[in-house]
Parts: sequence; C-alpha cells; structure tokens
Amino acid sequence: MSDKKKTSWSEMLPLVLRLLKDPRVPLWLKAIPILMVLYWLLPDPIPSPLDDATFFLLALWLFLQLAPKPVVEEHRRRLHGEEPTQGPVVEGRVRSRQEHER
Repeated sequence: MSDKKKTSWSEMLPLVLRLLKDPRVPLWLKAIPILMVLYWLLPDPIPSPLDDATFFLLALWLFLQLAPKPVVEEHRRRLHGEEPTQGPVVEGRVRSRQEHER
C-alpha cells in the first residue's frame, strides 16, 4: 500500500530545488523548471502577474508529476524530517563460507 502524500504549495519549491540537485532525475526533465525561470525573466508584452504565477506553478507541478516517484517520495520524506523507506526487510542468517561447505 502506498504512503503517498500530496505536495503542499509551500513545500513545492524546496522539493523542486532538491530534485534539481539529484542525479537520478533525468537532465531533460530538469529543463522544465529552468525554462520556467527563463520565461519569468523575459519581458512580457502585456505585464500580468497572474499569467506568470500560473505558468510558474504549472511548470513546478508538471516537473513533480514527471519526476521519478521513488525519488520524489524520498525527498518529500526528508523535507518532513523522516527517514526514507528502505523497502521490505528480509530476515535471514549469515553463514561463513566454511560453515556453508560442511
């Protein structure tokens, strides 16, 4: 069962910044937030903060939707001060090679 949590607007930017630094996120995907910043820096023919804010949030949301889910969840947990999950634990016993050959 998945322990997936939604990303709040206040944690979206820190989460994106962490994912941009993570080598497990594909380079082509990292272009989305970078292009969003370039768009934001370009002058608008008709200045409107509403279209800039909408594009900004949409680009961040798209980046988080396309990023590898396990990587996003790991960084989301770390932002909340939790340890990332390691997967199922398999109980076992370690034997030496000599013990195995007997």
